[in-house]
Amino acid sequence: AKLAGYLMRPAAVFNRYPASDNSMPARYARAIAKFFQGGPNAVEAAVADIDGLLREQPNNPYFHELKGDFYKRSGRNKEAIVALRQAMKLASDANLIRVELAQALLATNDATVIEEAATMLRRSLVEDQNSSAYRALGDAQYRQNKQPEAEASLAQAAYLEGDIKQAKNYAQRAKRGLTAGSPSALKMDDIIAYKPPVE
Repeated sequence: AKLAGYLMRPAAVFNRYPASDNSMPARYARAIAKFFQGGPNAVEAAVADIDGLLREQPNNPYFHELKGDFYKRSGRNKEAIVALRQAMKLASDANLIRVELAQALLATNDATVIEEAATMLRRSLVEDQNSSAYRALGDAQYRQNKQPEAEASLAQAAYLEGDIKQAKNYAQRAKRGLTAGSPSALKMDDIIAYKPPVE
């Protein structure tokens, strides 16, 4: 239902999960479709549907996450943070929720939450080498005036995305400011030396 909601056109979702289907997956998919359908009340309609699901399962972290995602995509980051913090409380090991929360924190442009966001992102990257997390961490590090570290993070992001040329550019810039022989500098050496396999 989640994949359908995010990947299919709203009309196709409504066709697959008609209003007569009151099952939880159907209501979940329709909430996502309402959001992506757009319109003046799209966010409120989608959130209302998720709130209905939360009344039945208040401790389901992924309902809170979805609500947070709707708010974050709409630029309502303070509301997103409330929902995503609740999701994190209920699923403390969920790395993708941790990354979403960090992104929402950074999007507020509040200098007091940058270190919290960076800490979350570093923790998520211990378990999951995720390019989105590296990009967000690079953003946080730039704001902390840690340019070499930021460029190292962006090098890792570009490498994971398969943009080897961009990764090497960032890695070479990062190396100028990183301590020689440090773990970060050695990672940059690996990226600079990397040669894609010949097909």
